[in-house]
Amino acid sequence: MNTTNDPSGSASSNLLVVVTLYSVLLAAFLWLLDALFEHLWLHDAMGEWLPRLLPLHDPHELLMRAMFASVLILAGMVVGGVLQRLTAHQRETAKIAENLRITLQSIGDAVIATDTEGRITRMNPIAETLTGWTTQEALLRPLTEVFHIVNARTRQPAFNPVKHVLESGQIVGLANDTVLIARHGQEHQIADSAAPIRGSDGITAGVVLVFRDVTEEYRMRNEMERTNTLLQAVVEQSNIPMVMATVDHQCIRLINQACLDFLGVPHGNYLNQSLHAIDWSWKCYTADGCYLPPKETPIAKALRGEATHSQELKIEDKDGRIRYTVVEGVPIRDGAGAVIAGLVVFPDTTELKHMEEERKKLQKLESVGTLAGGIAHDFNNILMGVFGGIELAKMTLPKEHESYKYIETAHQALDRATHLTKQLLTFAKGGDPLLESITLPGLLRDAIQFNLSGSNIKAHTEIAADLWPVRADRGQLSHVLANLIINAKQAMPEGGNLFIDAENSGQIEGAASSLDGDFVVIRIRDQGVGISEKFIDKIFDPYFSTKQSGSGLGLAIVHAVVSKHNGYIRVESIPDVGTTFTLSLPADRDSVGVKEPWFQAVVSRSKHRGRVLVMDDEAMVREIASEMLGLLGYEAAEAAHGEEALEMCRAAAASGAPFDCVIMDLTIPGQMGGQEAVSRLLREDPAARVIVASGYATDPIMAAFKTHGFQGRLAKPFQLQDLQQELSRVLGG
Repeated sequence: MNTTNDPSGSASSNLLVVVTLYSVLLAAFLWLLDALFEHLWLHDAMGEWLPRLLPLHDPHELLMRAMFASVLILAGMVVGGVLQRLTAHQRETAKIAENLRITLQSIGDAVIATDTEGRITRMNPIAETLTGWTTQEALLRPLTEVFHIVNARTRQPAFNPVKHVLESGQIVGLANDTVLIARHGQEHQIADSAAPIRGSDGITAGVVLVFRDVTEEYRMRNEMERTNTLLQAVVEQSNIPMVMATVDHQCIRLINQACLDFLGVPHGNYLNQSLHAIDWSWKCYTADGCYLPPKETPIAKALRGEATHSQELKIEDKDGRIRYTVVEGVPIRDGAGAVIAGLVVFPDTTELKHMEEERKKLQKLESVGTLAGGIAHDFNNILMGVFGGIELAKMTLPKEHESYKYIETAHQALDRATHLTKQLLTFAKGGDPLLESITLPGLLRDAIQFNLSGSNIKAHTEIAADLWPVRADRGQLSHVLANLIINAKQAMPEGGNLFIDAENSGQIEGAASSLDGDFVVIRIRDQGVGISEKFIDKIFDPYFSTKQSGSGLGLAIVHAVVSKHNGYIRVESIPDVGTTFTLSLPADRDSVGVKEPWFQAVVSRSKHRGRVLVMDDEAMVREIASEMLGLLGYEAAEAAHGEEALEMCRAAAASGAPFDCVIMDLTIPGQMGGQEAVSRLLREDPAARVIVASGYATDPIMAAFKTHGFQGRLAKPFQLQDLQQELSRVLGG
């Protein structure tokens, strides 16, 4: 080995030379000293001391002295070599210690070393920072005094890792949630491990503890865990079906109950199952009806990195139930952009789909209703002329006349035609009911006969003899009865018995306390399939139907009409036994005893009852109304529109013979109608008495005529009796 430039090697050589030189000098000195002693003590020749300094001895003595000098020289050389090695070892040890110190100071984790008694022997700067103790302060102190750790949740002291390592001789790690409380109270979430320090002989000489501050990592981990928990809770508790699968083995990692319910497998266990292993008991179809195989479903496409946006699908389960959805599927990528999972959200749009279909139906119905309203208005004007003509003819003919019975038949047919137009308007346009006093027995019999005609249903009625009249809209109430009877008929497709009874009641069972007074109760009970308990609370909801072809509007209309009549309806049902609808309507006891005979009295034309102005755009209606008024003893005048009627009222008032009453048509195309005309007339003459007449019987103004300034109303086509009764009520006669 070349040691020319090695400082330690040069120093060692110099040391050897010095030791050797000192050994030679020591040998020479001992030699001279021995000769001097021999001269002084062993010989008495005082005069010959100089020759004795170099005594001449025998060869044996010279050999012994030479050997003694050699031993001294050799001993010096050996001692020099030992000293050289010792010095080199000390320097190497110092170098290793310095390297160890630098390494310990440079470690990014905190390090604490202890002896076998658990006392601290060394700490690095990171450990000093985290514990708040310097190495000088912590030296030889017990570890538990400097390294104070507790459980983050319980705040109880954590176990001593040094003691455990010394007892077991194994490497140990601290439990999770370990917190280090520093000298001045700061807290650090830490992760650490403790290992034994063993010498070359394998004996444990102490423990080294390595730990690091994971407070931020722990916070982020806890935040992620909370986020994952919240995400899982949101998914599981959401009413929107969701499913997530990972690319690895294409396993489902997240699926909620709403998804299982939507797919028709409410008790299915698909978590952690591969998409390839699932029994696809449902089928997917696109909006245009094309079958979608499993590999083309949104979840499969998402796992391939393909997104699905607003794709309308139809899902059919194993029971044939159809559900609709609009799917959103997205691939989930990692930081490098690789697909790691796929998420699919598919809200149940079945009800929205049905509502959209019903909305389209309603739009068509509204169009038909608008058309029907116009036709019904014109038809009512025509019926007004026919009705009036027949009625006037009937009044002028004796009952014995051979034509009387034909006129009577035509009159009844026209009465039914009027009822049909009102029912059509009620269904198509809705509106508030036109309340009048109605006796129910005839209405019930007509509804049963009309709606059960040709069916295999047998009706059984039980109607109280003293049944009170009700305040109701005849057309709307007929529609309610028709819906309930048709429902009962559909619940008994094989035939059966339908029981209908009506009675008086002083209270409504199960109704709110605010609904008090006298009521007429109608019960309609069938022997059909009944209604399941889970549907019983939904049958009055719009668009809800248990029938595949049902619109879900029938019972909703029934409930709305009954509510507008200030009534109450409830339902009781037992599956496979039957259903009972109980309908309660406010009674009109003030009309008890009042019958509804056709008008028989003949009023003398000579008896003057007053002056009445008839405003209508149809000349035929004006003429018939004038004839009726004349028959009732009134003097009639005619106007074609609102402006003309106002001018005639002003002229009559100026002449001193004002009109006692004005009958105004509500709607006059292109001219002033009754609503504007009555407002202007009342400003000029607040005492004016005006009756509104309209072929639009369901117009809101007809239901709330008083709020618009009218004192009475006549629904066209009106008959002589209707005209007489309304004039008598308005004029007080």
